Amino acid sequence: VDSSEKPSSTMEGQPAGPPATGSGAETKATGSEARTGDISPGGHESSAEQIVTIETDLLKVELTNKGGVIKTWQLKRYSTETQTGPQPVQLVYRGGQFPGPLSLRVSDEAATREMQQALYRVEETGLRLDPGHPTGRVTFTYRNPKSGLAIQKTLGFRHDSYLVDVEVK
Repeated sequence: VDSSEKPSSTMEGQPAGPPATGSGAETKATGSEARTGDISPGGHESSAEQIVTIETDLLKVELTNKGGVIKTWQLKRYSTETQTGPQPVQLVYRGGQFPGPLSLRVSDEAATREMQQALYRVEETGLRLDPGHPTGRVTFTYRNPKSGLAIQKTLGFRHDSYLVDVEVK
């Protein structure tokens, strides 16, 4: 992906839908040394890593604002047998050699490092999803006026689907 391009995709061609009201997301801050960028007016700069948890009857997902990537993705209705008993299937391998899912890479290595290490601003709506709160959205935004780098990643979730709408600008 060229850094001047603005890739955009939506899984299965589905629109993300309107955000649900009332955020019930779990957001935790953890100690982290990462680069932060200036955020557009009305936003705030993150100074620590935050973990955002999205949960439905089907899945449990943990996202981090460090690089704006997926940390874990569990399928609740599927399990795998371990020494400690059955555990939900985990789709994201921890400790791998590659950056987390949703990380971006461009031809400029410095820009790639910046995007993968930056602490993004997090906006979230309705992340404990059920029939009464059927949709939720998480947006990660990073802007560095010195380098001109600006990124926005939006994920849209539905309570009754494994599909997630993804838009990257």
